Amino acid sequence: SSILKDTSFGRDYRVEEFLSKGSYGEVYKVRRTLDDRVFALKVFRKSKSSTPKESSSQKMFRQEADILRGIKSTYIVGFE
Repeated sequence: SSILKDTSFGRDYRVEEFLSKGSYGEVYKVRRTLDDRVFALKVFRKSKSSTPKESSSQKMFRQEADILRGIKSTYIVGFE
């Protein structure tokens, strides 16, 4: 079952379809309503415990975000 409970994020983004599922969460195709641009949205699972693994997951997310911010390619989805 999906970890995403809503199909919109405020009035800015609308979820269009499920794309993929991984060990940390799910990825969805979303459309920004302001300019009709399409993005990939990664939604992370909520941790059920407060363990060192949780902070490790958060660190991995920050590292991934920093790397994606620096990549500029027409073949790779950017990070905003």
